[in-house]
Amino acid sequence: QIGVTFHGGMEAVAYEWGAPSHSETAPDAVSQAQISDLYARYGGSISSESPQYPTGTMNELVYPVEGGMEDWSYASSWDRELVRQKCETDSYGGFNQQPEFNDYSLRMFTALVETSNDKKPNAKLLGSNQDLWTPRGGGNGHISRNIRLGLAMIDLVEPYIS
Repeated sequence: QIGVTFHGGMEAVAYEWGAPSHSETAPDAVSQAQISDLYARYGGSISSESPQYPTGTMNELVYPVEGGMEDWSYASSWDRELVRQKCETDSYGGFNQQPEFNDYSLRMFTALVETSNDKKPNAKLLGSNQDLWTPRGGGNGHISRNIRLGLAMIDLVEPYIS
């Protein structure tokens, strides 16, 4: 399984670990680094002010957070010591029934893509469908770059019909 979460405030493609409880590298760090590098290459650069995304762990590039969705979706099925197993909330009246997860339900590599240094980039920097497949093409921008990145994700899981 593979997933992505898009945020703004910096530019990066980050992967596990993203929690202060994990100072070591993730068991799949090599493949996560390779996949993140692929995303960054497919996305390409927008300009010299917005080069290809840097890649690295969330702890290195962004900052550690307690309870991050990316770490939880990656490790909650096997890292029972450091990843909370129960979802506890009072929001919306809490849960009537506790969700159940088995060893195979939550093994997903979720990349964190920080899309722009600005939380709300100038509309002129978003891009268009012109030269969509060409980094540095006439319509290149933040959205164009992340469409290419998303297509790399789809290609990676090979959802082809034969």
